Amino acid sequence: MTAGLSCAQGQWQYLQEDCFRFFYAVLFGWISYKKCAKIADNGKGGCAIRTFLQRTGWVLAVILTVLALARGSRLESIEGKPQSGEFAVLNGSWEQVPAVNASETRFRYLIPEEYGKNLMFSFECYWCSIRIFLDEEEIYFYEDPWREKGINRQWLEIPEDAAGKTLTLVFLSPSTEDMIRSTMDASMYLGDRNAVFYRFLSDNLYAAIFGLTALIMSIVILMGSFYFRKGLLNEAIRGFLDLGMFILFAGAWIVTDSQILQMFTGNTGMISLVSFLTFMIMPYFLVSFIQEMFIHKSKALGILQMIYPVSTAVYALFFILRIYSIQFLPVQHLLIAATAVILMKNCVSEMRRFKSREMVKIVQGLGLLLGSALISLILFYRNPSSAYPYFYSIGMILFMFCLVDAAYCKGYYYMGKSASIEAYKELAYMDAMTGMGNRTAFMRYQENASADRKAGYIMMDINNLKLVNDNYGHKEGDRLIIDAAECIRESFQRIGKCFRIGGDEFVVIVEGLTEKEIMEELARMDEAVSRKNHNREIPIRIARGISVWQEGMNAQTLMEKADMQMYRNKTEMKREQQYDRNKNSNAAGGGNADEPAR
Repeated sequence: MTAGLSCAQGQWQYLQEDCFRFFYAVLFGWISYKKCAKIADNGKGGCAIRTFLQRTGWVLAVILTVLALARGSRLESIEGKPQSGEFAVLNGSWEQVPAVNASETRFRYLIPEEYGKNLMFSFECYWCSIRIFLDEEEIYFYEDPWREKGINRQWLEIPEDAAGKTLTLVFLSPSTEDMIRSTMDASMYLGDRNAVFYRFLSDNLYAAIFGLTALIMSIVILMGSFYFRKGLLNEAIRGFLDLGMFILFAGAWIVTDSQILQMFTGNTGMISLVSFLTFMIMPYFLVSFIQEMFIHKSKALGILQMIYPVSTAVYALFFILRIYSIQFLPVQHLLIAATAVILMKNCVSEMRRFKSREMVKIVQGLGLLLGSALISLILFYRNPSSAYPYFYSIGMILFMFCLVDAAYCKGYYYMGKSASIEAYKELAYMDAMTGMGNRTAFMRYQENASADRKAGYIMMDINNLKLVNDNYGHKEGDRLIIDAAECIRESFQRIGKCFRIGGDEFVVIVEGLTEKEIMEELARMDEAVSRKNHNREIPIRIARGISVWQEGMNAQTLMEKADMQMYRNKTEMKREQQYDRNKNSNAAGGGNADEPAR
């Protein structure tokens, strides 16, 4: 009778709660109806009503989902989940006992009497040779003389009659004190098989989450770069591919380093090898990605791009020849530390010089990664069995999100440039031959330029175009224009606006650069011209003049000053060219002075 009354009271309580929820839902619906009617009366139309209903639907979905979860949390549990028995973490519970001989070290632990059957002993082995005894009976032996199996977790089933007996670990030579200490400090579990597995999985859950996140991110980035390949420049595609590979390798490294895969395979040597190889080659893709993000390539990063594949190949060779490869670990750590310093220095320089938003994001990510990596390295070298993976995992995931954010900004920029160099989307403002802005686009820019815009103007003119047209035809003259324009775009497209305002005349407008920095860019353009001339019968020669904004100057005066300087440079180049032709003609006993220099 009492039980039936209790049940009825519970049902009545649930009914009251349901009535209140129904009343609140009706009240909310009535308010929503009145709001929709008011919107309609104000003449906002069906579009506004649909928007309001959509938002109202989301609010209702969230509220009712929370209420449903709260109701579900009170449901009675059933006897369905696997039950686990006794379980203990043995760190600090071992007693060191005298060794039988000088070449071994012994530890023992008394298994409690209350422990039942299905016991499992799990420990992490750091290259040790080890024997395990239950009382006087040897139940396990393990060795790795060539250190090929790496740091691995051992899973040992204990005989059913183990309760009350002594478990003894015997470390044999050549196990060093550091190896023994690391093994004894690492997590050791003894207890019911289910409880041991659950504890191991919970300790390594971070790796599974990180690996899954990295896999999804890398697939999205790699597929996105393939899908949008027609809308991106080649350097942008390479950058996205490098980023996708870096995230993929980072996820593979975290997962293999956590030993969670040892739950599914006993080939610990292969897992350890994959972990180390991914750790060694992973920075290459990061360096390559950031190199593609730079406006100007870094020579130091170019050297690092060569070092990482070589060091990985050397490690693989050492592994094949069974040369102790663990010495590579501190070397790799030093190399990564040097890489981080170089990356930070170059990124900060690029950020300050060009005010790049994506560089700001990369620098922030590098700061987070370096901080977490420093903590991880300190913990690792103090105790390899510590919780150091948690720190570098957190830093790595934050760093990856910063990289993806920066890549998105850069990709958006590249897509705008590739579409039609963003400022000239309409055909009327683009020069069809060179892909630059035409004279109309330049005039429009001049009209909209503010008087205080701190810009630098570079006027350029191709020498000898008329002679080339007269002697070789207009087709060869067009090739000269196209090749010269490619050299100009290669040097200035990403930092300024390029225009072709006449047959052989070009204007480049840059902002925020000093005269010295503009001269550096022109030197790079000269290198591009020199490379292009290797494959040309008629060399490219470009006269130039520059002017940099000063107080009181406007766009028109900047252009006039640059134009005057360009014509002086053009006259000087023609004088030098004429002198060279006369000199060659006299040396050869005559020649055609009107023939363009080759």
